[in-house]
Amino acid sequence: MADRLVIIGSGMAAARLLESLDEQKAGFDITVIGEEPQSSYNRILLSSVLCGEKGPRELPLLSPEWYRARRINLITGQAVTSVDIEGRRVYTAHGHIIDYDRLVFATGSRAHIPQVSGIDADGVLAFRSLTDLDRIRELAASSKRVVVVGGGLLGLEAAHGLDSLGLQVTVVHRRGWPMNRQLDREAGQLLQSQLEVRGIRFAMNASPERLQASEGRVRGVVLDNGLELKAGMALFAAGIEPNSELAGDAGLECRRAIVVDRYLQTSVKHIYALGECCQIGERTFGLVAPVRQQADILAANLTGKPGEGYRHLDTPTRLKVSGIDLYSAGRHGAAANAEEQVLRDPGAGVYRRLFFDRDRLVGAILLGDCSGGRWYDELIKSRQAVGAQRPWLVFGPDYYLRG
Repeated sequence: MADRLVIIGSGMAAARLLESLDEQKAGFDITVIGEEPQSSYNRILLSSVLCGEKGPRELPLLSPEWYRARRINLITGQAVTSVDIEGRRVYTAHGHIIDYDRLVFATGSRAHIPQVSGIDADGVLAFRSLTDLDRIRELAASSKRVVVVGGGLLGLEAAHGLDSLGLQVTVVHRRGWPMNRQLDREAGQLLQSQLEVRGIRFAMNASPERLQASEGRVRGVVLDNGLELKAGMALFAAGIEPNSELAGDAGLECRRAIVVDRYLQTSVKHIYALGECCQIGERTFGLVAPVRQQADILAANLTGKPGEGYRHLDTPTRLKVSGIDLYSAGRHGAAANAEEQVLRDPGAGVYRRLFFDRDRLVGAILLGDCSGGRWYDELIKSRQAVGAQRPWLVFGPDYYLRG
């Protein structure tokens, strides 16, 4: 009899795990339990669907037919309410009791929404699911202004989508320039200027202090610097919080998230976790690339081929906003002895800054022209010495290889 494998969560992490198990022809009796009504879909494309650049048909990852063809029991629209570790049973909100031999937590994360006054008003949203997308479109029909809290990657992509719907958008960010984790000040300010030309407004170095509401609906956001912004919608995209409470209540070790080793094993032998709900050492995860890597590692572990386990690799960042080309990879001036190369062409809207540690490239920021981005990333990861051709590096691979 095949081992019963239960996966809690039906998002992108679970989908990749299932694909990897299928590729390895694992012989499990698999049940997947998802809280959302849909089977797995690509959350990364939600902002592209919001602004009309992608269609809803491009979102699904694994169709219901894919599950049926592999005899995977897919349960959607149900939350798991508790897990009995000793009895190896999972209980759902609809009364299902499912036995398992091995269990995987792929419960993902939720948007961080601060508990300030007025936060429970109608029109206060996150942007994490298809349900959020539908509600945003519904509210957009009766709103003229929207505040997006968070000037990171997700916040800017959401702002672009809302701007495409004809709303007046203001981005509130607690730092001095957008995407401050991926960009230096100059690149961030250039990006902000490009978005302002499109009509998107910014309130920097500020955070929400309270929300104004009338008749249960949000009407404005008051910032901690005293600025008051009128809004019929407030969208929060300022970080995530791992969904680890279910695992913690069951008795698994949790800190910021579910604690796992580099093979995705939790503190209980037959239970695993991956993706945004887990932490390895002090690191948690919010990007697609490491989650896919974890899924492949966990599939290998589950099928008795554990390999070397998870090793973190920095992932390049690209902004999905039409007409704006941005690429960021590696570290930006982190080393005390870091050196830099800068290329500026304001007329062409091009900005490049490369960061070096001795004779090796350690970071790159490209704005306006991202040609050679993958090549820079490969140089960073390989730690290849750039040698005498270093002066040509900022001009891209063609000039470098010819230098």
